[in-house]
Amino acid sequence: MVPADSIVLDSTIQPAAPLNVTTNGNGQKDYGIDSALGKFIPGGNLFFSFSQFGLLTGESATFTDHAGLGVQNILARVTGSGVSNIDGAINVDILGANLFLMNPAGFIFGSSASVNITGSFAVTTADYLKFADGKRFTAASGPEDATLSAAAVSAFGFLSGKRVPPAPVSFSGGSYSGTSVTVVAGDQLIDGTSISAPGGQLALVSVAGPGEVPAVPATLTATPLEALPALGSVTVQDFAFISTGSFGTAATGHLEIDAGSITVLRSVIDASSFAIPSGSPTVGASSILLRGQTLLVGEGATISGNASGFGQGGTIDIQAQNVTVTDAGSPGGLIASTIATVTFDQAIGGSITVTADTLSITGSLIQTSAFGSGTAGNIRITVGSLSISALRVSWRPESSQRAVLQVLKMQRGGAAT
Repeated sequence: MVPADSIVLDSTIQPAAPLNVTTNGNGQKDYGIDSALGKFIPGGNLFFSFSQFGLLTGESATFTDHAGLGVQNILARVTGSGVSNIDGAINVDILGANLFLMNPAGFIFGSSASVNITGSFAVTTADYLKFADGKRFTAASGPEDATLSAAAVSAFGFLSGKRVPPAPVSFSGGSYSGTSVTVVAGDQLIDGTSISAPGGQLALVSVAGPGEVPAVPATLTATPLEALPALGSVTVQDFAFISTGSFGTAATGHLEIDAGSITVLRSVIDASSFAIPSGSPTVGASSILLRGQTLLVGEGATISGNASGFGQGGTIDIQAQNVTVTDAGSPGGLIASTIATVTFDQAIGGSITVTADTLSITGSLIQTSAFGSGTAGNIRITVGSLSISALRVSWRPESSQRAVLQVLKMQRGGAAT
């Protein structure tokens, strides 16, 4: 029998205790989850273990630290076998605290779901979280529960002999924002959803087999794809907005998607910086990195690293075996899909780099432009086979500034058409 409450603590870390359930502004349940109900490790990590964790439409869950323990990371696992269906608000009322949610059975975030947090947010269907000191917080209760760590999370771990491929995560509508946002799971569907980390780090990694995925963004970026577990799929569709873009700051965000198959349809992936103030540095631009076997950008989708004001625009780096950029599927086939870095005012344009075995561009645009006194970024395309129809590969350096377009054929007997 399913308990009446959507969120239930188990007794594997701390003695089971009822949550403080009140009524929120929607007239629905708010589940108060205070630090006193978890296990705090001096140094900043607060652990919770739930038998189930979900939210009905309009419900909310609020993490608090009334004792003032100095919580830096909230690490919550779900030990039951059920998927976490979340269609309400997850609130973290602890300034700067980060939230890690782990459920190997999967997550479904509905259209009324949201995460309200001043720190970072991570959701995973991993079997364990690994810490910098080598200890683990496992999704299933075990001997590791007696030696929980105060160190930072260093990796998401997927075990052989468990569910293969790992459970999926889906977002259908809703809005999610944090200083960084990380999703490490099986197949991922982002449908009409806004996920943002303004000037921060955003990573979507789809896993299809056992192994570990680095939790530190710089370590993930430096890890070759072949050193990661087998990869699954990430689909971004129906006017979704995935962004590390910022306004009024020169913050340098990084947006990364690693998957076997990456599909972007009728949506925006963005690392733009607008209204960059005078005196901002001209190095260390925001960046987008897309890595996988296949990348499809279609139905009017946009991948952008634009900039205005002063400072440096975002860069776009695509590494895949097969890349397709097409207007197919857009209304009447009239809306181009776009990969672009465009600058205004005195901003310096970011570069676009595409490295692939095959690149097909149909009725779509790869573009760097400068409208103002700034410079356009460079375009570098390194491929084995290049197919262009109803094309535009465009670079537009205004005000006598120069940009460079390079199309390099890899030495594999490929062809350009």
